[in-house]
Amino acid sequence: MFDDTWQRNQSFDAWGTIQTTGRRRRARGRIPVRQVLLFALAVFSFKIFLFLDLGGSAYGAKMVALSEGNSLERIAASAMAMDPVSEWIVNGIRFGSW
Repeated sequence: MFDDTWQRNQSFDAWGTIQTTGRRRRARGRIPVRQVLLFALAVFSFKIFLFLDLGGSAYGAKMVALSEGNSLERIAASAMAMDPVSEWIVNGIRFGSW
């Protein structure tokens, strides 16, 4: 009884009553912008904290080792390369300049 009601897009709100509700359909073909931005923020934060933990020379050595590896390691090395914004944030955290 309950399975048939669920398959017909109906639900039970109170004892003995059946309400018809529509199921939300997921939009297909849309890029999940929020998830992509959160992933980029996580990678960006990881890069900064790893640089602060290892130091500049050790971080550079790790990036050189990654850039000489297989294709996945080269992709990781390009994603983890220091950019001007990352350097600005690292200097701000390290020296308290902002």
